[in-house]
Amino acid sequence: MKEKFIRLSQKISHFQIRFLLFLLYVVVIAPMGLLWRLLRKDPLNRKIDNKKASYYIKYKEGELDLSNFSKPF
Repeated sequence: MKEKFIRLSQKISHFQIRFLLFLLYVVVIAPMGLLWRLLRKDPLNRKIDNKKASYYIKYKEGELDLSNFSKPF
């Protein structure tokens, strides 16, 4: 009896995780992507600008310190 319950719960969890991930994609990720396209928002700054000489981002003095990278958490 216990083995049947375990097999049944594994089958349910196999379906459930895929359904929840699909639901997350359909309800959150896809609409957000469509909205960003409609608003022409580019959060990763992927647009190519031929007028720019370089895409290098200058940081302020002290903003990048090597001690911050040794223990990130």
